[in-house]
Amino acid sequence: HTRTQHSRKRDDPSQDADNCPRTRSKRGSVTLVGAGPGDPRLLTVGGLRALEQADVILSDRLVSDEILGFARPGAQIVRIGKEPGGSHTSQHTINTMLRGFALSGARVVRLKGGDPFVFGRGGEEIAYLRGEGISCDVIPGVSSAIAVPGALGIPLTHRGLSRSFAVVTARDNEDPDAALTRIVSAAQAVDALVIMMGMTRLAEIIDALVQAGLPHDRPVAVVQWGTTPRQRVASGTLTNIVARVKEAELGPPAVILIGDVVSLRAQLDTITGNSLHLYRDTNFWFETTFTLLAGTDPKQLRATIKNSPPPNNNTL
Repeated sequence: HTRTQHSRKRDDPSQDADNCPRTRSKRGSVTLVGAGPGDPRLLTVGGLRALEQADVILSDRLVSDEILGFARPGAQIVRIGKEPGGSHTSQHTINTMLRGFALSGARVVRLKGGDPFVFGRGGEEIAYLRGEGISCDVIPGVSSAIAVPGALGIPLTHRGLSRSFAVVTARDNEDPDAALTRIVSAAQAVDALVIMMGMTRLAEIIDALVQAGLPHDRPVAVVQWGTTPRQRVASGTLTNIVARVKEAELGPPAVILIGDVVSLRAQLDTITGNSLHLYRDTNFWFETTFTLLAGTDPKQLRATIKNSPPPNNNTL
């Protein structure tokens, strides 16, 4: 279904507003759409309809070609945002592009990973557009903060174990120390903690939590590319998670999950689509995925080892 010819990078995307495929005297509109955590099945129906009707789509770089494939033929797709180790589109440039396309009469979709209002700067873009008198609305998306643990069978709330959770970011360009302080405060206040954009500071974060008095055996899971075919998982405790993430060679984008509920992953068999995930216990930290073969007896399974087994070869 993917129409990859729609996805094309621009050396200077700020100039694209002058080449809008629909030019009318009437002002257009902008819709902020949450693309979800990565799995196209988790795109909302409202998001799908907006993509099918859009003239122009300004998409975050992490949004997959499969999701962009829902765009109508002839729609103009521009990838913007930050690319690790590469180019960066400033927020000012993004705002200018949204304004330019809307003033040219286009129906514009600003497509963001997860939910636009969860560390997505959606509020800033809406405020700017409304200040410019441009019609805009929001279609919320499924945040990876909720979807990734859910897809792993980790409930953020669980009767008798977790009655509260928090979602925090490890990124604060103006005051990095303040970000660590917020993470520690949240970890002390809630039963389950979800940390976004924290991979480059994982060792700092874990050290700060241990220094603050959190139990060394507090369960932790780190999930890279959650809900996608590229998903990889490392799990352990505050004592060993940094070493296990390094051994598994995990990096951004990833979600860090901390709390006793992480241990429930070892007790639950979770079915996601056609994949059955089986876990032995909390020490069996790497993931084995068994994929049901299409058209065959469900008992016939093909196994794929996602990560290398631990050094002691304590496998299934």
